[in-house]
Amino acid sequence: MIRRLTMIALAVLAMGTVQRLHSQQNQAEEFVSVLGRFGIAMPAPYVDYRPFIEFRTSSGQKFSSASYRWALDSDQVVVSYGAGSVNLEDPSRRDSFLTGMRNDYVSKAAHGSVLAEKQTTLAGHPGMIFGMESDAGRVMVWLYVARNRFYLMSLSLSDPSKTESHVKTVSTFRLMSQDELEPRYRKLSDLLRPPPLTDEAPIKRPTTDVQDARLTGKVKAVITEEEKFEGTELFDDRVRTSVDLYDEAGNLSESDQYSGGLPQAVRLYGSVKGDRAYREMRRLPDIVLAASDPKKKDNVTKQGPEVKIFKIKYKYNGDQLTEIRVIRDDGEEFEKYVFLRKENKVEHTFDPAYVIFGAMNFAKPKVISLIDDKGNAIEDTLLSPSGKVDYESHSIPGAGYIQDYKRRYDSEKFKYRYEFDQQGNWIKRIATAVVAGKGEVPDHVTYRNISYHP
Repeated sequence: MIRRLTMIALAVLAMGTVQRLHSQQNQAEEFVSVLGRFGIAMPAPYVDYRPFIEFRTSSGQKFSSASYRWALDSDQVVVSYGAGSVNLEDPSRRDSFLTGMRNDYVSKAAHGSVLAEKQTTLAGHPGMIFGMESDAGRVMVWLYVARNRFYLMSLSLSDPSKTESHVKTVSTFRLMSQDELEPRYRKLSDLLRPPPLTDEAPIKRPTTDVQDARLTGKVKAVITEEEKFEGTELFDDRVRTSVDLYDEAGNLSESDQYSGGLPQAVRLYGSVKGDRAYREMRRLPDIVLAASDPKKKDNVTKQGPEVKIFKIKYKYNGDQLTEIRVIRDDGEEFEKYVFLRKENKVEHTFDPAYVIFGAMNFAKPKVISLIDDKGNAIEDTLLSPSGKVDYESHSIPGAGYIQDYKRRYDSEKFKYRYEFDQQGNWIKRIATAVVAGKGEVPDHVTYRNISYHP
């Protein structure tokens, strides 16, 4: 009975400190997870991080999850989160999910048993706090659901003299909005910011970058995010894809490229010998060599960021832009846009291998866009190399035969509809995939937060 009262007291304490401490965050000590979208004021860096975990509940629900672990004196703090495909806050599944997660957690401990539990909320999101005891000792657990995500924090309780202070520390956990995450995004981008190019003026051309991007008005910044449909549902679970900054003349000054919700490359624009250009610093993936012995760790080589200069070549027919080519510093073509105005089409090719690896030159996919009178794509056809090749032999008089080949391409088609701001620029694009036998199936939504120079 004493143990049960102690755990209930701790739960009540935790509930009280959640609200009190959220207004007393020490930003210098707060750890922020951009992908997890949470903050927690920990006195030291985490000692372990495990991303890309496929978490499955005993009821069969699957989540893409990650976890962080801290040493807090002699105690351990673990914060885990997972994103799934259903709304966990739905009253029809909320209670069963929370109870099931609690039961799963307790069942994994040797001789685990619940000592106390209490329903609670965090910023309006439902959850529970419970204490358990097992052969390994006592643990206090916080569990919350927010739309399609769950958050689970655990605190081992090995030192009674530290229990109250450690509960207060874990209770600083908070969910963060996109606006609150913005400073952290900026810090991560700053780590990839290359040296600027010279300030010499490039050769003047008939159009600006704002016009080339089919934007109107004095655009200052465009933040682009994307969210996949889960069936027909959206959970406002957006992933950032890019941030573009424009000067008052309407030209790009910086472009931050994201992958997996984190900055992957930062481009600073300027000129090189009269040509429009950008210098890019790109984060390259780790090189992993799998260990032959499953008991040994894989050999991981971390690659430093790579810096390169890209030149941009333009073609015009009078004042009308007909082509943009982006050339790597080794002379190879990285990206190309062809504007076919009579056909209301734009063809876009790019090198996907460079985006991932920073090198190599694979067969390029092509996107053919059917555009409206404002230059917005209303339909995209994506042609991706399938890896298959058709061979043909041709006879050449006096030279025998030569063999030619044509690559095969897999095709995907998407259709779009838009919502616009007062300047006439689209801020929401809803994409449906055209699927054989099913028609148009909801696929994803792209959002643009556009700000303007005064």
